[in-house]
Formats: sequence, structure tokens, C-alpha cells
Amino acid sequence: MTSVSEPDDRGRLLTFAMAWYRYGGGSGEDIFLEFGLTEAAYFQRLLVLVSDGATGLPADVRAAVAAVCENRLHAARSGGGQDVTAAG
Repeated sequence: MTSVSEPDDRGRLLTFAMAWYRYGGGSGEDIFLEFGLTEAAYFQRLLVLVSDGATGLPADVRAAVAAVCENRLHAARSGGGQDVTAAG
């Protein structure tokens, strides 16, 4: 998996994730404009970050963010776009 090593990157990823995870994670365009990353790269990095437990986020929020990451990564692998059912 991709490493997330820079503290500034971690903060930016978490800030964006906190704003968008309830809505399915943000659009691919917003992710690219904010980070210069593909959706897959962004969600891989975010998943690593929330999986290590060192974010200071409550376990339920980490689990919800991880679920969004996994959903979006699955959608990317299957050739689909954003799975809007995750926005629930």
C-alpha cells in the first residue's frame, strides 16, 4: 500500500475526509484539484491513514471513513465511478 508520511499530507487528507466522508468521499474532480491524485491513490492513502489508528478519530468515524475508502476503491477496480449508495 501507499505510505502517508508527511504530517501536512496527513492533516490535509483528514480535513478533506472529515468534510466529505458522509457524502461518499468527495468527487474525483475535487480530489484531483485538492491533492493532484487519482481517486484510487487518494483512497488508498486515506485507508492506510485511518487503519493505523493514530488519527485521533473515534473508532466509529475511522470505521465509517474506511468503509467509504473500501467502497470507492472497489468501484474504481470494477471500472465504475463513485458509488452513490455510499453517500447514504
